[in-house]
Amino acid sequence: MKTGKKILLVNPWIYDFAAFDMWMKPIGLLYISSFLKSTGYDVSLIDCLDRGDLDLLSFRGLQKRQDKYFGCGNFYREIAEKPQCLADVPRNYCRYGMPPEVFKKKLSSVPKPDFVLVTSVMTYWYPGVQHAIKMIRECFPDTKILLGGIYATLCPEHAAANSGADVIYKGRGLNRLISILNGDLTPDKIESDEWLFAGELPYPDFSDYHNCDYFCIMTSQGCPFNCAYCASGLLDGKYIQRDYNDVLKEIELQIESTGASNLAFYDDALLVNAEGHFEKILDGIIERGIRISLHAPNGLHPRFITENIAEKMKKAKFETLRLSLETSNPERQESTGGKVKSEEYAAAVNILKCAGFTKDNMGTYVFFGIPGQPLSEVEESISFVKAAGSSVNLVEYSPIPGTVMWNELVKNGVIVQDMDPVLQNNSVFFRKFSGITENALQRLKGMSKE
Repeated sequence: MKTGKKILLVNPWIYDFAAFDMWMKPIGLLYISSFLKSTGYDVSLIDCLDRGDLDLLSFRGLQKRQDKYFGCGNFYREIAEKPQCLADVPRNYCRYGMPPEVFKKKLSSVPKPDFVLVTSVMTYWYPGVQHAIKMIRECFPDTKILLGGIYATLCPEHAAANSGADVIYKGRGLNRLISILNGDLTPDKIESDEWLFAGELPYPDFSDYHNCDYFCIMTSQGCPFNCAYCASGLLDGKYIQRDYNDVLKEIELQIESTGASNLAFYDDALLVNAEGHFEKILDGIIERGIRISLHAPNGLHPRFITENIAEKMKKAKFETLRLSLETSNPERQESTGGKVKSEEYAAAVNILKCAGFTKDNMGTYVFFGIPGQPLSEVEESISFVKAAGSSVNLVEYSPIPGTVMWNELVKNGVIVQDMDPVLQNNSVFFRKFSGITENALQRLKGMSKE
């Protein structure tokens, strides 16, 4: 039954020193799109990061989106003015996504919405949120704007003071959202509805993407581990897995509707309870002859990789694997959560190599830039990963509000609780707080690529 209400969903720009479309879609917003459509709302979507947007392609004089591999590619970008606190960072600060004039054109082409829902991801990307909301406000001055997503959930007070949104919506639940859309507005600037299992919602709505060769899926929500650097528990609450038959149904439907040839798993803990979950999904893909390239960009837990899983992943056509190690230092492994030991990691890499995976499609995340972390620890971790037979994916540490490591850094006076979120940028934090020099960074990058 139609409600008659029009909702505009917006995925704003990225403002950063680097960004790459590695199967990047606002999956939470796409779940909301499906849910609202199923309950009678008229929904429009503007994704500033859609590289295949027809207006963007026309602006650039292109016939189709330009991919590098497996549907991934570079965003259109324009150099932007740096916030003053980032003036000393020796890199160009850019706005990634469609140019503002294209965004303005798209805003003018949609019916006047009753509400605009803006999502957010990295806390330090909030300048993109500000810019998008400012332009939305100019186009629809009387329309209420709600801001949700990760930044809104982790930094609600900052978002309330700086984003320009009328309502900051914390959490993933939708009951309170529907109440707001139905007119139940309160004077409160910050609203919350803490938790909702994505498996209870209609499948994410990819219907607005006309030139995309991938889609994303979540077979589970949350993570049973509580790593000191990770916010999964803050964002998702308890860990829960979907029924594997429902996952297989979604994969087949999304392939049919999108025509995509790549699928990225967004799970934080894809291999937990693998025998009753992930292996069943792999079995279904193999038995049904589903032809699609599979990718796991989020770090897989090495301790759960078995010969059986590795062989099935290879047979199902996994093309991209990322493993979570972070460090080979046993003390730091234990202090950050104890989810992996070096011997478990080495055994997992060996199993994957025996199944036919190589360092060309198998990478391992290694942290650097943690305050107090010796450079030698990073160098030893890089050498350990390379000796095991995996490529190295260096990850600059950045603190996430509310995590164990964030609280420790605040307690020890390294950072302040109300630090500007742009300083949480992974390209910024290590330069300002870890003591690692540019020369040391280049040496680490060189070691990783040798």
